[in-house]
Amino acid sequence: MTRDVYVEDLVPGDRISLEGTPRVVRTTSRLENNQLRIELVKGNDDLHEVVLDRTVKLQVN
Repeated sequence: MTRDVYVEDLVPGDRISLEGTPRVVRTTSRLENNQLRIELVKGNDDLHEVVLDRTVKLQVN
């Protein structure tokens, strides 16, 4: 079952999808400009983190 959550509500271990690729959240940290840095568990490519506006919604599995 999936649910939509705001980026600011993500917790470590959440399984999300970015551009159709499954990811697992390692940590989140707030930045000064209303954004969050999401560190990801290492996947099959070189994407280790992403910065998103805190009001963005993502699907969590």
